[in-house]
Parts: sequence; C-alpha cells; structure tokens
Amino acid sequence: MWSRYGMENSTTLVQELYPIAIMVEGNTAVAHYFYSTAAEDRKGDRETTSGRYTDVLLNDEGTWRFIAWHGGEEAEDD
Repeated sequence: MWSRYGMENSTTLVQELYPIAIMVEGNTAVAHYFYSTAAEDRKGDRETTSGRYTDVLLNDEGTWRFIAWHGGEEAEDD
C-alpha cells in the first residue's frame, strides 16, 4: 500500500546500485549493496536519497526468488 502511494506521487529520475558483496552457497544467495535514488514529486521538487539493503534469494528451478530483505535509507548526520 505505501509503496504504491509513493510510486503514484513521485517519479524516479535515476537509481544506482553499488554491490558490496554477493555470496552464493548452493541454491541460496545473499547480496549486500548501497543505493542512491533521485526522484521528483508532483510539485517538481527533487530529492536524492541513499541507503543500504541486504537481499536473500533462493534459486527455484533456475529462477532466483526473493525470500527476505532488510535495509533502507541512511540517517542524515546532524
């Protein structure tokens, strides 16, 4: 619900992923990465955010499927 709300109210202009580490053991993979995103809202205001995520995937008959993820936007230093 919240994801759809965000997508309806802003447009992603640029998104970059920076892999830190990807480990594969058998049919399980764990990927750690940083990201940066630039978006524009309906008013035309632009915002750049960055953060990190960890994804856990399972290979199911040749298709990698997400089974868990964790992360989000980095807190700004005050």
